[in-house]
Amino acid sequence: MQLEQVEINTLNKAQKSVDNWKWKRWVHITFVAVLLFLIVYLASDAQQIGTVGAFSGTLAGLYLRNIFSNWHGLKQELLLIKYFESTQDNTK
Repeated sequence: MQLEQVEINTLNKAQKSVDNWKWKRWVHITFVAVLLFLIVYLASDAQQIGTVGAFSGTLAGLYLRNIFSNWHGLKQELLLIKYFESTQDNTK
């Protein structure tokens, strides 16, 4: 059984999305680590810790929400890749 062009295109898109996820994951982790550092570094007194903490916490929360919302789609893409790879192995 040969894969159709549509299936090959879908597989390529899924693989590209997975590769992008791996790269973006480290960007997000680094960004959250920098935000946590800013909370500690800039918060020298009680009033600043509230302002900086609220701002940084909000940004960190938005990034983490984005990461976890993409997780379901990533799992589907990984299953799609495994399916296509298994169909290619069965045809050999």
